[in-house]
Amino acid sequence: MTCLACNSPCGTCTQHPSKCLTCLSGNFFEFGCVDSCPVGTYSENKTCKYCSFECASCLGSANTCIACPDGQYLFEAKCYAKCPIPLVNGKCPNLCPAGYFTQAANGNCVKCSDKCKSCDGSADKCTSCASGVASNGVCVSSCPANTLNVNGNCVPCA
Repeated sequence: MTCLACNSPCGTCTQHPSKCLTCLSGNFFEFGCVDSCPVGTYSENKTCKYCSFECASCLGSANTCIACPDGQYLFEAKCYAKCPIPLVNGKCPNLCPAGYFTQAANGNCVKCSDKCKSCDGSADKCTSCASGVASNGVCVSSCPANTLNVNGNCVPCA
């Protein structure tokens, strides 16, 4: 029997040089390596694991939902057939984790774009930025004329 080196990006492999058990970079998923875990899975110790069946998407653990199957309500990281508190404007009020915003159509949490540290209403409408400052929802290196940087946001001068 001859031992073969694993194909990159596998760190270790089994039965075939491309059947990964671990990855040199990225996340391990179903004997392969991926940059980010697919929808319905989450990353734990660089391995993609499946979300609980109650969640359409999860974050950090199988039972921390950020999106629910159609027809269900997301509330405090859990999915419900009926919102556990009174609806507000026909929606189940929901707070999303940092770096996510509440999608108006269904109340699910959606990841902000990489340039945003936080966002509101859409992935690209930044309320704080990974680098620079937020000016009218856009990340810029410095505040434009007649505005002032207040806690990472450009606000009009008084």
